[in-house]
Amino acid sequence: MDSKIRGLGRRFLLLGVVMAAAACAPSDAGREVVGPPTGAQASLLPLGGTVHLVLAPLRILSVSDREVIDEAGGKLHATDLLTGSSYDLLVPAGAVSGPTIFTLVVPPGNHYEADLTAQVRQPDGTLLDVGKRGFQRPVTLRIRYLSPLELIIPSKLFIAWIDDNGVILQGLPSKSSLLTSTVQADLAHFSRYALASN
Repeated sequence: MDSKIRGLGRRFLLLGVVMAAAACAPSDAGREVVGPPTGAQASLLPLGGTVHLVLAPLRILSVSDREVIDEAGGKLHATDLLTGSSYDLLVPAGAVSGPTIFTLVVPPGNHYEADLTAQVRQPDGTLLDVGKRGFQRPVTLRIRYLSPLELIIPSKLFIAWIDDNGVILQGLPSKSSLLTSTVQADLAHFSRYALASN
């Protein structure tokens, strides 16, 4: 019982700090904000400056979900129980034309990142990667983050396409919400993605 009360106390303290800081920041609460504010749709971001991946509590183990999704659509969900962050992949109806194996892997590390694949089983039993070429309708990646002080202005947050070394290759037009502590973006293809800020 005492540990539950302490846990609630910490949450209320964090919520109070975030609310106080948010009162000093431009108000984005209660509405979705489209970002990043850095140029054209899905433009390449500068590699220098203040663009960076958002730090997350250290994740020691990977978390994942894997589902076979067909033309009816579906959803994948992975939650890191130690940090409370979560990742959703929303596949709308009509995104694929037949049974497709979708995989969402959140690797160990200290960033909010997800590795996404989509494969179709061929008649000879081999798996063909179809995620790299894209889908008939966009799929959506949604990341729920914790709320440290650096994240109080959701218009600065966006989903970024990154390489295997964590280098930002491209920023994606993203919607973020302070109320739900989420950032989401439609994906043109599958690769590795992470939460970034500018």
